[in-house]
Amino acid sequence: MTTHADICRRVRQLEAEGGDRLIILNMGLGRDSITMLSLLAEGPIRAQGRDIYADDVDAVIFADTGAEWKHTYATIPQVEQLSGELGIPFLWLQKPKTCEWEPYEEGLKPLRGTGKKIDPKVHESLRPWRRAGANMTIMEKARTGWYHYRAPIIEDYAGRETTVRRKKADCTTNHKVDVIRRAMADLAHEKYGVKSNAAWGRKVKAGEAAPHLNLVGIAKDEATRAIHRHPCRVTGLKPGVWYADEAYPLLEMGITKADEQPILERHEFGHVRKSGCVMCPYQPISWYWMLREVEPEGWTRTVDYEGAAVKAGGWTIFTHAKAKGRTKEQRLMYLPEAVERWRGRNPDVTIDEVLRKAYSRGHACTTCVSGEDVYERVLETMDPTIAKWMEANRDKVFDLIAEEQ
Repeated sequence: MTTHADICRRVRQLEAEGGDRLIILNMGLGRDSITMLSLLAEGPIRAQGRDIYADDVDAVIFADTGAEWKHTYATIPQVEQLSGELGIPFLWLQKPKTCEWEPYEEGLKPLRGTGKKIDPKVHESLRPWRRAGANMTIMEKARTGWYHYRAPIIEDYAGRETTVRRKKADCTTNHKVDVIRRAMADLAHEKYGVKSNAAWGRKVKAGEAAPHLNLVGIAKDEATRAIHRHPCRVTGLKPGVWYADEAYPLLEMGITKADEQPILERHEFGHVRKSGCVMCPYQPISWYWMLREVEPEGWTRTVDYEGAAVKAGGWTIFTHAKAKGRTKEQRLMYLPEAVERWRGRNPDVTIDEVLRKAYSRGHACTTCVSGEDVYERVLETMDPTIAKWMEANRDKVFDLIAEEQ
């Protein structure tokens, strides 16, 4: 009888031998992922202990949430050009058109709030953008939103009358990870003739193929963000799927945030800044101020969405900032108020300093002070017992950080 340990030994053997699998570079259009691509232009990068060359990579994939920063979208042509020069297809998995996702959201309204789970077949019947998939190429599917199941991320959460929460990773799962994996299924079908991710997972368990590999950009100084969920690698987490695994080349190569700038500059990406959704609950309040200043439309979408979600009962706000008050409602500090308070404390900080994260509570400095960065820095210096408490009470820690920003 083949045991779990037997399967995993075979998986590691196939990985070492370069067995059949897809290798995908997950492109977030931020500094980490573009650094990976830039390093590929110079030679091999390391993943799972072996060299990965540009010729080994099947695609560079960017899953668009529909609420990225304008400076992020502006980077796409340059990334697409470098990918093309390396001979790697660049897939921009766009959201469906407004005229297609709006009827989908309208169709779901009477079904939500009933306490009953909506049948996946009902969901699919309401998605007009997915009806012509059988006759489309991978590039056509990417361009028309076929790989997405949901509306743009803000409208998706607004339709469900809730806000993105730090405790749940469903924003990344629903709008990034799952979307990329649907594209991977088509790429594997095209390259190997295997029709689904589930079928590839069966091949992995049978010892006939290695798991597809997603190259994820995380710098060495953010190592705690790297997780492994493949059943052969998972530690302390719920196991993930058999058909795909993750590797973190920047970690394996010892590349830190400070190391990235000269690499990016060598390939004319020195201007690239942090990427992410405009309403990410992990970003500091300063980024919401920048959103208000440089992207009024995105600011209005975000403020309206937060207010409507809280009114509907989803009381979690974006900034996690709190005002003084006795009741929960009094303690909530909505975006406009939180941004005004932050600006009052930091009247001289410029948009460029926010982009470079080169300020600290109103004073210029060279350290970065996003909530995530403060959290990671404190975590690294703590006694193991305290660090364990911080991990278990992550949201409480972020609340404290937000109040000080």
